[in-house]
Amino acid sequence: DTDLNQHIFMQMILCGSNASVKYQYQDIGPVIYVSHTIGIEDDPGAIGLQFEYNFVPPGNIALPGLAVSFTYNPPALDAAAESILGASGTYWAGDTLSPQTVVGNHGGNQASFPVHFEIYDSTNALVYNQTVNVVNLPPLAIDTVNFPIYIPPAGGAYDCVSYTVLAGDSYPANDTANSSFQV
Repeated sequence: DTDLNQHIFMQMILCGSNASVKYQYQDIGPVIYVSHTIGIEDDPGAIGLQFEYNFVPPGNIALPGLAVSFTYNPPALDAAAESILGASGTYWAGDTLSPQTVVGNHGGNQASFPVHFEIYDSTNALVYNQTVNVVNLPPLAIDTVNFPIYIPPAGGAYDCVSYTVLAGDSYPANDTANSSFQV
């Protein structure tokens, strides 16, 4: 809309230290469009928190000086295997693989935990089994764990699994990452 009388001047503040999102409204006016939302949601739009949608609930209205904060209160302990790098796709016989796992500490406390990396051949035989310890990963941080190289001994399909083990982990559903590769 080119009508400058129809405006919302605000800023969004992202705070990494407490994982919060704050909307700070400076000036609004003089008319607010009926269709508007104040809230946050995840990337696919499946999970969200809403402060206001088209003046509902009554009383939740964007006004000059209003600040709305959404804060994530992480569980105390939650280690996650985010993804596998360096061991997916197609390789030639004799290629050297450098397995890596991207891990995250989604918890509110510093965490130390082992990360396991296993590779299975097409007969489901375990052909690679390594463990690396992550030490003192800060809350809400991500790191990449490097494992010793692996050279597949034969052609075929290989499946990889990498997982974290943290005593008291409050969300074990995010502890495992998988990939596969072909030689």
